[in-house]
Amino acid sequence: MNSRKLYFILLLLGYMCAPALSQSSPAIEFTEAEKEGGVEVLARITDADADLVSATFYVLEEETLDVLWTEHRIIQGGDATLTFFWPRQSWRATNGTEYVQPVLVVNTIDMPPKEAPYLVYSAPCIMELIPGEQGTTMLAYFDNDGIFHSLTDLSGNSFYKSNELLTATSPEASYGNYIRNNITLIVGVTTLSFLKLNLEEGLSPLPALILDRSPIHHYTLRQERVSAESVPYILEVEADDASGNRSRKLSKNPA
Repeated sequence: MNSRKLYFILLLLGYMCAPALSQSSPAIEFTEAEKEGGVEVLARITDADADLVSATFYVLEEETLDVLWTEHRIIQGGDATLTFFWPRQSWRATNGTEYVQPVLVVNTIDMPPKEAPYLVYSAPCIMELIPGEQGTTMLAYFDNDGIFHSLTDLSGNSFYKSNELLTATSPEASYGNYIRNNITLIVGVTTLSFLKLNLEEGLSPLPALILDRSPIHHYTLRQERVSAESVPYILEVEADDASGNRSRKLSKNPA
């Protein structure tokens, strides 16, 4: 299992679990600075056991404590200095006629070079193939322009690849044959419920979006950036180590 899917499993299973308080928990310090186009955060993370594995940066809306922006990094060793940047934006998902926000969207990592341009961002969601059917946790992937290119479950089983992604990975394949033999999503029926993340409430589904049009048109599904220029915010940096210890530090305490 790659680290991207592992990260979302950790989110789905235990974002609200209390951070570990053992002596070997990671220590976090960070500063913020206004930069052109956004806010830059310089973080230093240290761990006495030298077994750091990841760091995640969050921007929370101060009033609601909803996550507006997040960035994930893989780190190693006992000392890491990281720079994060928030462009004062949040994410929403749209199917061309309806939209939901704020959507949890994260930069993807560890992707093969041929796939990486089409899988720049990933968002967890709940798929209902048919209304009323038990939902399945999925990861939806988007390129840098927010275009929908892939849908997989947490085991890596593929439910959709765009024509562009299939061409990049299997240039000899026919997209028409791929649609007939591999895609079970039903246009106008299948829905995706994207997730939002809240500091106090954890993960919860947003209203479902129906997949519209066809795979060749990316089902008209997109992730879009929305300005959060005037939104009061709280910054958070979280770190995990290989021993299961988790620490987090906020720029200010929630009201």
